[in-house]
Amino acid sequence: MVVRAYEEADRAAVERLVPRLCIGAAGWIDPAAMLDAARGWVRESLRDNTVFVAEDGGAVVGFVTVKDRPHFTGMPEAYVGELVVAEESEGRGVGRALMAAVEDWARERRLVRVSLDTGAANTAARRFYAALGYEESDVRLTKSVT
Repeated sequence: MVVRAYEEADRAAVERLVPRLCIGAAGWIDPAAMLDAARGWVRESLRDNTVFVAEDGGAVVGFVTVKDRPHFTGMPEAYVGELVVAEESEGRGVGRALMAAVEDWARERRLVRVSLDTGAANTAARRFYAALGYEESDVRLTKSVT
């Protein structure tokens, strides 16, 4: 498995992985709306952000998007928009390798932190990030009023 920069020829393979971004969504979120939103996030990221892909045996088995942005405190940080690993590649180090590429990218730019968001219900992702040393720092609360 190799991690490399995204190329336009990877677009279809990356787009096939987008439904994986819906895993762990809160129960109140409409699945079709979630998928549409995820497709939009990825389209925007492919256009505007740095993207790395993991390739194994000639197939794209994961991708991650990253950009630099200011934290709300003003400190510059690397922000991960999306991280996706193909189901058949879970547990094989793909996500870890993609996040290592992000962290290297951040260090090269002298950014001191990497941050990301994931759903509170996405317990597998939260465990994965915690195992890599990521700390939970924000909590979003929501309530239906209908």
